[in-house]
Amino acid sequence: MADTRHFLGVDGDWNNTANWTAGDVPDAGDTDIIATSDKNITTNMDQSAIGTLTIHVLEGFTGTLGTPSSPLKLGATTLITMNAPRCGSVNVWPVSCTAAIIHNTMNTAYGFHLVDGAITTVHAVSGGGIRLGASGIVTALNVHRQGAVVHIEDGCGLTTANNYFGTVQSYENTTTTINQYGGTWNHLGDVAGTLAALNISGGVFYLSSPNATVTMINGHGGLVDASQDGGIKTITNCTARTGCTLNLYNGGSLVLTNAPLKEGGRIITDQTVTNTIPDMVPGAGVGP
Repeated sequence: MADTRHFLGVDGDWNNTANWTAGDVPDAGDTDIIATSDKNITTNMDQSAIGTLTIHVLEGFTGTLGTPSSPLKLGATTLITMNAPRCGSVNVWPVSCTAAIIHNTMNTAYGFHLVDGAITTVHAVSGGGIRLGASGIVTALNVHRQGAVVHIEDGCGLTTANNYFGTVQSYENTTTTINQYGGTWNHLGDVAGTLAALNISGGVFYLSSPNATVTMINGHGGLVDASQDGGIKTITNCTARTGCTLNLYNGGSLVLTNAPLKEGGRIITDQTVTNTIPDMVPGAGVGP
């Protein structure tokens, strides 16, 4: 029978029955609430034999849960939520997890840390630091609000990302689609990789990763800036519609496979541009 168990904070041992209400450690199907302790929970972190857990880390918790080298290992997990801005860090390794909803963390790179394992959907709801580790797999990342800072390590398997207002530093090179509605995304790293589609309607996207290949940039607004360094980059197709600026001037080292399409937006480049809509605003169009 599934139970709700509260962490009592006697010590930092997950398997100490005195740490949990009802005098028993969490079991399959339980809901575990860590809310009112300052203990660093770092002992007996391998709980991977237990599945279908729901874990809530709340604002009264001021300790840490696991470490980067010894994270909390979980079996098939239903939900992880975190709203604990005074918690040092939460480090997890779920075999699989349906969703992680991160409201507030301490403003550090390891506020919430997916060390390894897989999460279907990560929601960065508000402020704090989130790190998606090199061995982690995330199907969908949603960065909802200003103040959320997400660091994606090289090697992390990320399929789709939606950035609404947050800040993302990405060294990862296997993302299929990035939808940028606002905020800032800095695509970094030094490993060649392919981004299938960047759809941007607001905010700033810095294409700073040398040797990167972007198959398609759909610009509906915002700024795509590929001019930050002299590294070789390849963009197969790109379109700047009204309200979008594409800065593709990168010292001659940026390869445009097909001529960019300017449909009312602004494209800064030293290469050929196909202008499908005549300029209506003074200063719009191709620039140096």
